[in-house]
Amino acid sequence: MEVDLHSQLLPEETPLVSIIMPVFNRAHLIGETLDSISTQTYTNWECIVVDDGSTDDTDTVVGKYVLKDARFKYYHRPVDRPKGANACRNYGFERSNGEYVNWFDSDDLMKKNFILKKVFLLKHPNTDVVFCGYSKFGETLFKDTLYNVFFSGDIIDDLITKKIVFITSTFMIKKAVLQDKRFDESILKSQDLEFFFRLFSSNPKITISNIPEELYLIRKHSESISVKTTKKGYELKSKLTVHKRILHYFIKNDNFKGAKRYFLLCMIDFRLLLSNKNYFYLLKETLFLKEITSIQKIQIMLYIMYAILSGKVIEIEKKIKLIRSTD
Repeated sequence: MEVDLHSQLLPEETPLVSIIMPVFNRAHLIGETLDSISTQTYTNWECIVVDDGSTDDTDTVVGKYVLKDARFKYYHRPVDRPKGANACRNYGFERSNGEYVNWFDSDDLMKKNFILKKVFLLKHPNTDVVFCGYSKFGETLFKDTLYNVFFSGDIIDDLITKKIVFITSTFMIKKAVLQDKRFDESILKSQDLEFFFRLFSSNPKITISNIPEELYLIRKHSESISVKTTKKGYELKSKLTVHKRILHYFIKNDNFKGAKRYFLLCMIDFRLLLSNKNYFYLLKETLFLKEITSIQKIQIMLYIMYAILSGKVIEIEKKIKLIRSTD
């Protein structure tokens, strides 16, 4: 029998929670997402939906929820803000009134105690961030796998060892902890990884708790960002930018295990960019990548020239390894 957490919360321990949701052309899916919010067992919330310029019937669908329940609020991304989910997340945050913040995706689902169980842990003064377990569902068959349920207490090490995945919607945060932290609006891929890594690495004193159970469902479908294979050059460049930032952090802090993992990811990004024929961009990146030796730079340049001349791409990540002496 599940414990009644409501009875253990005093009136002053039921703070307003801001659910902030960017949306773009999700008229066929967002209704189910908003239903999962409206049926939450914890009721002191506001849901701020920020439209990124939808061209379908998202306006109409969300408008019905706004008319029916004043806790739903609907905005459009201001024209002076760059297009993209991060600008919508930041704008939604600026319009929010909650003491706690949980960004959420417009095609995913909350289980009924998603908010309540997070609030129950966050009410303790020595807890700043709570994240929960999640699973996947969708058009294709997924194994009955739970993610983010094993937490060692060291969030950065768990990221390196792939025990934890930085998924935006899993985290609920006390607004006071965020201070001036915002999503980088120039990043178009791996936004959640960049934001939460920056948040946690810049303030090691942040206290984090984990709820090791499935409270969140990620929808996997043909239009899902996490399902699509990135082929656009600017998105690949964003991924490389994020991985390089994290690599530099690990190098600076003498964490060879972390540096080795993110150097590998950088080399995979190099290969994907090479397949995308971003030759001159890669030549520049190779010249300014501090973590490789002069000989390795020459190797990569030869691989780029080979790709240009033959149209074939070498698996760079298997050829170029991070050398400890370059720390």
